[in-house]
Amino acid sequence: MKIAVSSLVCLIQLTSAVGISEEDANSKASIPAAASKENNSSEAVNDKERLERKASTVFEDCPCQEALSFLASKASISINLDPSLLDNKTPAINLNANALSVQEAIKRVLDQTKTGAKLWYVDGAYWVSKDDPGDVMAKPKPIPAIAEDWKEAVTKALLQLGDEAFEKRESAQQALMEIGPGAIPQVKIAACASGDDIERQSRARKILRDLRELLNCGELTLDSQKALKRKVSFCFVDTPMEEAVQFMNSLAGNSLNIIVEEELKEIPLGAMRFEGESGIELGLALRWFARTSGTRLVYSADTIKFVKRSD
Repeated sequence: MKIAVSSLVCLIQLTSAVGISEEDANSKASIPAAASKENNSSEAVNDKERLERKASTVFEDCPCQEALSFLASKASISINLDPSLLDNKTPAINLNANALSVQEAIKRVLDQTKTGAKLWYVDGAYWVSKDDPGDVMAKPKPIPAIAEDWKEAVTKALLQLGDEAFEKRESAQQALMEIGPGAIPQVKIAACASGDDIERQSRARKILRDLRELLNCGELTLDSQKALKRKVSFCFVDTPMEEAVQFMNSLAGNSLNIIVEEELKEIPLGAMRFEGESGIELGLALRWFARTSGTRLVYSADTIKFVKRSD
């Protein structure tokens, strides 16, 4: 089968997103289903099965966006594409993927772009980006340093995330959140580690997400932080930043005010779409807006402001 499908400009979005990062996708591919615990088992098996589906296609002079879009549909996943990666100089894709899994086909497609892009799983969705989207969607704040004894406490808690006893796993997760953003470097390693402990990896990914949110949003009121957790759906096509933010404000409710610097109001967002029953968390959508528009987010009390990057 030779593929030619309609191109999507800045954001590729097909069906619902569930899965893993490129780093730990390889480790999960070898994880036996029997190693999983409780409700995480079905999710992990679905991740593995989706990525291992056969691509069963041949790409001939196919634009990268179209190739990724087709592979996303084959695996029933969503792929959000960093628009800064691809331009008219990106080579067309030529690849016989008949015998390849979707995971391997995506890797080879990205290799042909020569951009250094990878497939990541961050905050409930797949992303194609050069760097970890969780680190670059908004200008990251410095991660606070922690003492050596606290590092030992983090190590101990991370090990307990995979304990057979549910109470110990819950206690370890709570302990890591109490230690705070200073635990991020160690938690990130655990989230992407190889091994058979699906429970530990799954909990580490969730904790990493929550710690990043705490780091970025700690200056917001509790009600404003709750507003960022709301699931939203949208579809923007070359929509000015001001108009898009006004729409997101209408979804945020009275507890959060989203504003844009005057000089940024007319910046177009390109094509961005996130639709479907599950939607995407408002906080994640705003960080992706910032990444796409070359801006950063400033958090204060009940306000989030898009400002021009200084770096």
